[in-house]
Amino acid sequence: MYPTDLKESLLTPLASLENCINRQSNILLAIQQILAQSQPPVVTNADIAALAAGQTIPYRVLKIPLDNAGVQVPYNIIGGNFVAASDGSLAGITISLGSPQNDALPLLFFIGEQVPVTTIYLSWPAQPGKTLYIAIGMAGLAFGASPAISDTQLAQLTALYARWGRQIVPAWIYAAEQTAPIAGAVLVTQTVAAGKTGYIYGAFISAEEGNEFLINWTSGGVAKSKRLVFSSLGSFEFIDQVPINEGLPADATTNVTISVVTAAGAGKIYQANLLYGEL
Repeated sequence: MYPTDLKESLLTPLASLENCINRQSNILLAIQQILAQSQPPVVTNADIAALAAGQTIPYRVLKIPLDNAGVQVPYNIIGGNFVAASDGSLAGITISLGSPQNDALPLLFFIGEQVPVTTIYLSWPAQPGKTLYIAIGMAGLAFGASPAISDTQLAQLTALYARWGRQIVPAWIYAAEQTAPIAGAVLVTQTVAAGKTGYIYGAFISAEEGNEFLINWTSGGVAKSKRLVFSSLGSFEFIDQVPINEGLPADATTNVTISVVTAAGAGKIYQANLLYGEL
């Protein structure tokens, strides 16, 4: 668990970030409307010259297929502002400003921002069949300004991203001890909130005898599990910045659980907890 003051210090920047995320559907719709109006889908040399001269241009849209992962791919924006949206997920997409050697930060931090650089460098994980849209222009008027994020908040969010790999604050899901649980008994459970996806960053399991345990979740409508084997009594705890279900997040409204495989012996005490987060 996190101290109250630390959690509260993260709430304000996380709220700003949530506002950014909530704007994605509207931004994506607006970008699709631009494309439907037959505006050029790429930034032309004339656009670059106009932007360099400080002129305003109609928005142009970059369509970046996400079928294969990309690493530090350059795109020219000539100091213009841009907005980004995807019919997939923006999670994991990072941006470096001006140089691929500069820090890679989550693209979500810069939605609707005007940046004083000529080139941005994007990296993304593979999302087969999905597309990233970047609308480039000047002044940031077409889609409105993004929620303000101060340098301090940006530092907090960057630290959070570095610690957990995404904008998330996992917490321990506590469950009390159970005596002699039956085969298949659930020792701890957490339901993924509606509209969210769940990530498992750690687990604690204790048993007074050898047994097997399953960490269970559902991803893409398919049941998933990871088996842990205790050859004898003992306790086990792990925490990692990469969730054990990375790439297979738990679906909204489904349960993440730890269950025992074999019925416990008489009087034997078991306990399990989950380190869980969602976004």
